[in-house]
Amino acid sequence: MSIALCVVDMQHDFLPQTFPHKQQIVDAVEDLLQLFRKTSQLVIHVRTSVEKEKDKRMPHWKQQNKWMCVMGSPGHEFAVSTKSQEVVIDKTFFSAFGAPALQQTLTSNNIKTLVIAGVHTHSCIRATAMDAYQYGYQVYIAQEAVASYDPIHAAISQQYLSDRSINFSNHTQIQQLLDPTASTVVVENTAVAYVGKDIIKANNHPQYLHYSPTQSDMLLYAVPIATKEVSLATQQCKMAQSSWRKTHNRGAILQNFIDLFVQEIDVLTQMMVEDIGKPFVSAQVEAQRSVDLMAATLKMYIQDKPCSDCSKIRYCPLGTVAIITPWNNPVGIPLGKIIPALYYGNTVVWKPAPQGTRIACYIMDILRKSMVPDSVINLVNGDHTTSCKLMSDVNIDAVTISGSIATGNMARSLCALRGIPLQAELGGNNATIVWRDSCTEEIAKEIVGAAFDFAGQRCTATSRVIIHEDDYQQFCQLLKVQTQKLHFGSPHDKTTQVGPMISKKAQNTIRCVIERSMDKIDEIWQFSCDLEKMKAGAYFPPTIVMCSDPQCEIVQHENFAPVLVIQKAQNWQNALGLCNNVSQGLSAALFSRCNVLQQEFLDVVEVGMLKINATTTKMECHTPFAGWKSSAFGPPEHGEGNREFYTKRQSIYF
Repeated sequence: MSIALCVVDMQHDFLPQTFPHKQQIVDAVEDLLQLFRKTSQLVIHVRTSVEKEKDKRMPHWKQQNKWMCVMGSPGHEFAVSTKSQEVVIDKTFFSAFGAPALQQTLTSNNIKTLVIAGVHTHSCIRATAMDAYQYGYQVYIAQEAVASYDPIHAAISQQYLSDRSINFSNHTQIQQLLDPTASTVVVENTAVAYVGKDIIKANNHPQYLHYSPTQSDMLLYAVPIATKEVSLATQQCKMAQSSWRKTHNRGAILQNFIDLFVQEIDVLTQMMVEDIGKPFVSAQVEAQRSVDLMAATLKMYIQDKPCSDCSKIRYCPLGTVAIITPWNNPVGIPLGKIIPALYYGNTVVWKPAPQGTRIACYIMDILRKSMVPDSVINLVNGDHTTSCKLMSDVNIDAVTISGSIATGNMARSLCALRGIPLQAELGGNNATIVWRDSCTEEIAKEIVGAAFDFAGQRCTATSRVIIHEDDYQQFCQLLKVQTQKLHFGSPHDKTTQVGPMISKKAQNTIRCVIERSMDKIDEIWQFSCDLEKMKAGAYFPPTIVMCSDPQCEIVQHENFAPVLVIQKAQNWQNALGLCNNVSQGLSAALFSRCNVLQQEFLDVVEVGMLKINATTTKMECHTPFAGWKSSAFGPPEHGEGNREFYTKRQSIYF
């Protein structure tokens, strides 16, 4: 096949401060290089090169008195491997095509398709992609192998390029591109969309392949990636919204769905165990929480609010809402959004994470059996490209999303461009302070459960524990003892508390974070077990990391894994500082019987949800699920946050 890989600016000077982390992007590019080398495809490395004597730096570098990528310096060197048969080309400005040798090389090798990787997405990658587009190449950008120090600008650039037929593709899709005979895996019962009364199948679409968390070589299903189905779904919802808004018995209609849903809890519980590796008991808890969230929604008031004898406030629906949900709570999070959206008179287009597709389709089947009108909620399946297409659709009036910070950056950029409301819950890095009088075995057991249940793959999981230095060793030992008592194994076993991670990729990500942090880690302890029996799956043993460096990646990163970081505090003020010293601000907890410390904790800690003598998990259904800092954007989920987001106020005078 006439295809080539162009790796842009993977040099040491460009990698500090990138998002994702520099080592993560290096690892991703190395994986891509191995893929192209294995298939004997052309690989081209393009680097920025500055000769100090001639000083042909870019003008803005001269203005800033910045010297980067100087030939012969360590920063000029590649951070990824190169082979003797691979082409190396030097450039001066942004686009790789600024070096005539690139176009000459591509032409002489009869290249028609170009895959681009490297840094930075918002500048050199974008410029290279646009020039390739101009020259008539079919352009793919390796989604997992590009990075930027400006994630918002990068997100805007991604959408801009996607709108110009430049494909952002994951590693699996690029593998399929290199081997077209393996590009389509047909799973007969996988739908690409539910639109109105129609369940749309699509065997000729690009697909996302989802493998079992417990047996990583077992393909569970393939998810067709929706394209034109997105606009079909939004158009139908838009047309249905006026009628649904005027439906006065929406609460009763939704209660009918809840009644049917309750009858299917056992099936959905088993699907969560099978599809995402959620331990059976945790899956049961999620299913019941879904019911509680929906019930709490229907108790909220929709009525107008009088202001005076001659005025009132009316709460009007937003219109058609895009709901984009993650894989880790594939039942609770979607229904915690869908039901209030519908209750307040909106219509919904739902895009689930691909790992939760089969569960989403099953929920749609229940909805279609209920009294909820068909076109009031539609479903589109796919990957990140489907989400972007949905958020950009002209018929979408608002977006609610739960996901990573990177996902949130993309949503913020797209919604800002269109001027529509956004509600985003973007994860946490939750600390628990255990202070002097509370370093007990019972509290250690509670914290261990909050940290490691469902392999730590919850946004409210306890990520960090902060302990006074005098109690540090003793409480660390209590945490180790309680962790070793956990049931770690198959999610099908009803005694299991810690099962597998969602995928081998997620397993490898946390392994790499730990490896990159090793020189700053004081001590690391892992659950003792025979991992050989579980190597076929994405199992990662519960791990406790003792780290004194508050800036270390393992401390700052939302690990979303069975990893608990322990931090040592010199005094109470230091403990509060460590608690706040991360970019996220979702949940935090304090274990102490001292009323003075409790009040100061409530006054100082910068998170949306505070817990006193309870863990960072287990939030009530009728209170807002609020995040601060990078953990959230827009009004919170649940409780009074539902009406705040899903309606717009209208003042009426009479």
